[in-house]
Amino acid sequence: MNKDLSYLEFFVLLTSVFAITIGVGSAFFVMGFIITDSGIIGDDKPNVYNVEQDNSLTDSDKLLSDSMDSTVSVLVDDPDSDDLQNQGSGFVYTTENHIVTNEHVTNSSEDFYVEFRDGEWEEAELIGEDNDTDIAVLQVDSTPDYAEPLPISDSVDRGTGVYAIGSPSNLSQSVSDGIVSGTDRSMEVSEGYSIPDMVQTDAALNPGNSGGPLISKEDGSVVGVNRATEGENLGFAVSSSLMDRVAQSLIDNGEHAHSHIGISTIEYSPELENYDDIDIEKGLIVADMLEDSPAKELDLKIGEDQGDDLTQNDIIKEVDGERITTNEELSSYLLLETSPKDTIELTILRDGEEKNMELTLDVR
Repeated sequence: MNKDLSYLEFFVLLTSVFAITIGVGSAFFVMGFIITDSGIIGDDKPNVYNVEQDNSLTDSDKLLSDSMDSTVSVLVDDPDSDDLQNQGSGFVYTTENHIVTNEHVTNSSEDFYVEFRDGEWEEAELIGEDNDTDIAVLQVDSTPDYAEPLPISDSVDRGTGVYAIGSPSNLSQSVSDGIVSGTDRSMEVSEGYSIPDMVQTDAALNPGNSGGPLISKEDGSVVGVNRATEGENLGFAVSSSLMDRVAQSLIDNGEHAHSHIGISTIEYSPELENYDDIDIEKGLIVADMLEDSPAKELDLKIGEDQGDDLTQNDIIKEVDGERITTNEELSSYLLLETSPKDTIELTILRDGEEKNMELTLDVR
């Protein structure tokens, strides 16, 4: 009896050990599968996203990854030390290895370097810079295979989701997200002159983001070049359409020629005195004209007895048939649609009478 009992005990013990071994082994197998598949451990899967292999990534994730591949840090050789100073960010613009950034990043320096996503360094040459739009173009000898030119959007709507990519505080490959809070904004860059056609965003921008791309979440296109922040949730980027025009001029000519009329204007509002009798809701009132400006040499097509140039208190209604109501609209039209030596047609109000004038633009 005791002998039979010992065999039974031995059998039960053996069965228990076998069951425990199977259970523990299964648990480790499952845990190992989960941990390795998530990329936390495992020699064959690093802790980074592999966009080509990870089918779980959304289209938006893939667009962001591609955009980050083409975003660079821009560094400037400090002549007073042996260090490279992180000035800002940039992105691959053309297949000829052009890099777009901000003019205040290059700042007329001489020696430039760009750093790509995986740490590759390339010395860069300054192709051109334009202070009035804060756009500059660099060029490197080569770019990594993964760094392709980013697509450029020709417009963007308020409310569009965006990513701001760059190197704030020398933290490369940083991403913040938000929306386009507004378009057609102006931002002053020097006394008497502002950059028109700016994109406003609530995506976080900090020192080092300057020159990096503002990317649409919808299609991965560049909708702006991040420039500055004016406070919490208030950042601004040079619009992609303005950047594209200026950058092409810098590549072709080394500079961008700005056209101008040669006048200063005030936006009409009902609060302005002495304008109650003017039948117009909005418009630009001519406040002053520069000497030897195009505005002094107009061809007046209607009303020969009214003089041959603009005068103070004339109200500009249209340029080439485009309704103009603000300084920003006038500046944007001149920057985006005209070049020096172009002839434009102004529609104005003078003493309540509508008149048309032709004007040949000059170089500002």
